[in-house]
Amino acid sequence: MGLTVLVVDDDPNTVRLIEDSIPWSEYGIDQVYSAYQGAQALELVAEHEPDIVISDIEMPQMDGIRMLERLAERIRRPQVIFLTCHDNFSFAQKALRYDVSAYLLKPFRLDELSGALLGAVLKCRQKQEDAQIRKELADKQRLSETNQDYLVQNFILQLLNKTLKGSPETLAAAAERRKIPFDVSVRYYLLYVGVNMNNTEMKKISEHEFYFIFRNLSTETVYGDVSMSGVVENTVYPYYILIMPLQENMGDLKSVQERCSRLIEVAEQYLGISISCAISPPVMPADFGDMKKRMDELFMRERTSRSKVMMLEKSCKTETVEGVFSQEDALLYLRERNKTRLLEMAKQQLLRLDIENRLDVIHMQALHHDFMQLFYGFLFENHIQAYQLFQNETFRELNANAEYSTVSMIKYISYMFDSTFAQIDAMKKSDSVIARVKKYIREHFRENISRDDIAASIYMTPNYLSKVFHEETGMALWEYINICRVEEAKRLMRTTGCSMTEIALMVGFENIPYFSTVFKKYCNMTPTAWKSGMAKTEKGKEP
Repeated sequence: MGLTVLVVDDDPNTVRLIEDSIPWSEYGIDQVYSAYQGAQALELVAEHEPDIVISDIEMPQMDGIRMLERLAERIRRPQVIFLTCHDNFSFAQKALRYDVSAYLLKPFRLDELSGALLGAVLKCRQKQEDAQIRKELADKQRLSETNQDYLVQNFILQLLNKTLKGSPETLAAAAERRKIPFDVSVRYYLLYVGVNMNNTEMKKISEHEFYFIFRNLSTETVYGDVSMSGVVENTVYPYYILIMPLQENMGDLKSVQERCSRLIEVAEQYLGISISCAISPPVMPADFGDMKKRMDELFMRERTSRSKVMMLEKSCKTETVEGVFSQEDALLYLRERNKTRLLEMAKQQLLRLDIENRLDVIHMQALHHDFMQLFYGFLFENHIQAYQLFQNETFRELNANAEYSTVSMIKYISYMFDSTFAQIDAMKKSDSVIARVKKYIREHFRENISRDDIAASIYMTPNYLSKVFHEETGMALWEYINICRVEEAKRLMRTTGCSMTEIALMVGFENIPYFSTVFKKYCNMTPTAWKSGMAKTEKGKEP
């Protein structure tokens, strides 16, 4: 990346001499700006952020030392080469205090200035390399943390769904292979935090914002740390549930109950919602799957939005419902995309329950729940946000009626199958996905949109969307957003009389400096320069 230089001197002849005598390109310098007083120089620094400033010290109104003091306040400070006619020690002392790159006496020799310039260029290159290294390290750290969070969640989800089984030693080895900080040698409370979505109104916030706030609020209240990993989403209709494993040594049962009670109060206070919590007995990770089934059944029996803390051991005793169909076989049929076999299996299970005189509410609820978890787990494997996908009116109606008749149950399963693969097929057509993403960005780039917002609009997980978009377009999502904003800014400059500040805000930028930086990156000039050049072009076309 080329460097930029600002030459500052109240003598125009000195400025021209420096501009004309130095072979700038040999030093990797692309642009040279000039100013004739300190105040003007500061304006150019704010607009162009030069890498190097070559400045006289003795200037009217604002001398070089005062200008240097102002430059020292900036986050991005340029390298400074000072020129002066006087061998004044106090000037040199102040300059050294601010770590100037060089201090030359006039009249200077060009070889002296060239040597000082080379030193400043080397310092700039070193700063760029250091900044790049810091950025790469920070990116790797963020990626590592993100991947670790995902690996912990996926590990716990596999334990809950019983797709990961074995002895404590086997599970410990599995955790070690994934390099995740999850201790399988201790017991955990499984804490369920659920909100009845049928009885919850989200006021003034989007559905995505609601889930984000609800998750962070729950994590911070229960764990005392909003960044704690290992929280898994679950659905026991009509509940949206967070499953939060809590080590037994993090508190006794009474303290866990107190945290749940506190969470209920906080949710009511900040979100205006009623939530329910359930606490399991302490259980080893190897038994998470069996405990999850019991906890799900508890929530299925409690179809209420009334705030309360439920204890599994103290809940009313009901018939234990064994799995009414083979999850392994059903998952195989899904992976084979065999709708006929899946529906036939469901019909056979319903017929068996009828013959055994067990076609009752409890078993229909269990069948409903198991099929929902089957589809949600399959969608998770395919990087699709299941809960957001099934939010239309057709799903709500089929879901509400599924437990009341065998015909309704089959219709429900058939709809879930068709909707699941329709979304998977749409995702596999990357050009279709990219077109939908670009359309959403073009419609919303003026807003403060995020990667999560875009992913939610097409029911994809954010990380997978970023990967697909970059592979297909060669750019990141934020780059495409900025391109849309810059093109709209150019259109507004051509067709309106709005100020630069107004245009920046209208296209989605929060401030002028960042707008100017992004605009220059894509257009190789500032917005002001682009508008000025456009005006000259239009004037030249006039008869």
